[in-house]
Amino acid sequence: MKPFASYTTLGFLSLLSAAVQAQGALPQPSQTPPAPPGAAAPPSTPPSAAPTPAPPSAGGLRAPAPMDPNIGRGSDTRRHLDDSKNSDSGRGLTWFYLDVEGGFEHIGLETFSVDESNLTAGFTTEEASGGFVGAGLGLRLLYFTIGPRGRFAKFDKWNKLSLGGELGFRFPIGIVEPYLTVGGGYVAVGGLSADNQLDALSQQDLTIVSDHIDIDGGYARIVAGLDLFPLDFLSIGVGASWDIMGLTRKGVSLQSLDPNTVKNLSDARKTALAADGSGWGSSLNLGARVGLHF
Repeated sequence: MKPFASYTTLGFLSLLSAAVQAQGALPQPSQTPPAPPGAAAPPSTPPSAAPTPAPPSAGGLRAPAPMDPNIGRGSDTRRHLDDSKNSDSGRGLTWFYLDVEGGFEHIGLETFSVDESNLTAGFTTEEASGGFVGAGLGLRLLYFTIGPRGRFAKFDKWNKLSLGGELGFRFPIGIVEPYLTVGGGYVAVGGLSADNQLDALSQQDLTIVSDHIDIDGGYARIVAGLDLFPLDFLSIGVGASWDIMGLTRKGVSLQSLDPNTVKNLSDARKTALAADGSGWGSSLNLGARVGLHF
């Protein structure tokens, strides 16, 4: 019986050894203690993201990588647009303007001439001061304006009319808008009233002579001013302008003057009146302006 017992013991030990080896091959249980009743379960560890596959290639060439969506958000162009929006006057765009103006004007018909009889033939004064009125309208494109303008000035001895075009540059700063304008066109001096102290001419003779004197020419103008916008469509402002004028006078045919009415014209004045005359004049304007913008 003793050999049988030995064999039995050896077999039992063999089975025990095999069971222990099998137990080591099985996965070990988690060491995390179980959560108490009512407690939230701990978050599970997310699986690691799969690596992004490389773009396919063909013949040694690879497709470009996808564009970063953040590119351009901090670009200079976008930053300039944001700055422009912040500094905008806030009035919005306007396309047309209409304004009226008025004020004081001082004029010299022969500012750059040393011979006053050249243009006026000595029949009227060459400098005067008075008032003027004017109006303008046109098109506005952002900072630029373009359109026609007319002015009429009244003086003691004559009237002045100017018609022309202008190009303006405006600088909106909130409700304040400085501007600079250049322009030019046609100018005429009419309604001349001769000086009644000349020679011994009667008032009737002076009127007849004055009616035959026509002075006109061209002008160039520069204007600087400042507008205030109390409303988006309404502006009130002040400005100053300077005109330089090239003026001419056609000679008066002595045959056109009735010798039976104009009797006392001296030879010197007849000669000056018969010849063509020219001169360079200028005028300075100070005034106020009211405009509509739409």
